[in-house]
Amino acid sequence: RRAADAWMAARLPRKALAALDGLEATGEDLTETRLRCHLALQIGRDPDERVWDEFLALLQRAKSDRPHDPDVVLAEAHYLAASTGTAGAIAMLYAEQPFLESFPRYWRALAELLMLQQQEELAREAVDNFVAAGGDPAVAMSLRAQRSVQAGRTEEAIELLSRSLADLPAADQSQSVRVALVNLLSAEGRTNRAKELMTSAIDEEPTSFQLLSLAAGLALGQRDFDWADKLEQRFLTLEGPDGLYRKYLRAGRLLAAINDAQQ
Repeated sequence: RRAADAWMAARLPRKALAALDGLEATGEDLTETRLRCHLALQIGRDPDERVWDEFLALLQRAKSDRPHDPDVVLAEAHYLAASTGTAGAIAMLYAEQPFLESFPRYWRALAELLMLQQQEELAREAVDNFVAAGGDPAVAMSLRAQRSVQAGRTEEAIELLSRSLADLPAADQSQSVRVALVNLLSAEGRTNRAKELMTSAIDEEPTSFQLLSLAAGLALGQRDFDWADKLEQRFLTLEGPDGLYRKYLRAGRLLAAINDAQQ
């Protein structure tokens, strides 16, 4: 299953599903993991090319086996948002509230969907409930910044995240804030600052595959191949020559070079 998780982190759900095929003989229940993979596979396609049949069959099985399971409910919410719109997903999540209100990830998903509909006050309440349910304060800060972005207040979001880094010094608390800030700065074209933050985060957590894979995506997007070389060496040290993350980075570099040559 670790290989499937690595392929999912690299945003390659088809390869993750192939890795899961090799685990069928173990008898392990892979329904929930397959559900996530099929969801990611379809969402990654153009809307008119999505085929939900296999996902829906897995969803019905999972709902029958584990009614009101938070991961299954959230998978259905993401499916509804992608197929019929966020309104139906939000209505379904509110119907599940009596069963899931103690799960922080439930409130996080609800807050993110409400932001997409620009229901700022309801989104604020969902973030507050996320914290009340024991959610990570750093993630809550990222959600509040996301709310500002959705409302068109990008500078406010950048300032909020930048200030919060000083208030959440522990690496395990500030990682999500730093990642959110890196993504926002990158989207705004402030790539030097984004790289600086990303490098600092990796120095604090040099074995974090989440941070290293995010940095790899940033390096490829910036066509910073010197940085990509250094990241590849980190993956080589952590995974060995056949590591999945290293292969993903190398493939990404090849595709970037091909795209550049065709322009």
